Amino acid sequence: RLIKVWLKVSKLYPNWTLHIYGEGPDRKKLLQLIAELDLEASVVIHPPTNRIMDCYLASSIFVMTSRYEGLPMTLLEATSLGLPAVCYDFQCGPKDVIVDKQNGFLIQEDDEEAMISCMDMLMKDECLRKEMGKEAKLLSVRYSVDSIMPKWINLFNNLCFNDKNGK
Repeated sequence: RLIKVWLKVSKLYPNWTLHIYGEGPDRKKLLQLIAELDLEASVVIHPPTNRIMDCYLASSIFVMTSRYEGLPMTLLEATSLGLPAVCYDFQCGPKDVIVDKQNGFLIQEDDEEAMISCMDMLMKDECLRKEMGKEAKLLSVRYSVDSIMPKWINLFNNLCFNDKNGK
């Protein structure tokens, strides 16, 4: 889905490059689609890296076209580093992280034109990217270790306490 969106976006922004990180079972098909659409100059598929934070920091926007994920770690990582996000609003995940039009955009599932429009807004407006990125970083604190660990510890303590009492 992202490659098809990028086909249209790349015509508006020929100097931008789409970077995709990771491996998957459909890599060969993806490379074939990129070649068929003549996008080799503007789409780069990178192997998995243990330096993904550096990759996020070198980026301007995070785009997610997934159909489903639980709580997407990549989205949490990207927003914690100040990247505004454009994501399809699939059933679980993005709406827990993205506040629409505040730290990114939530796009109705399969609304390719809205995806393109929101990417266009961010790509043409550096001030908007920075503003939303700043909000992304601020809002990501909800998922920081300092915010989450006390909740886990409390949960485990309650489970252990309840178990000792035969509940």
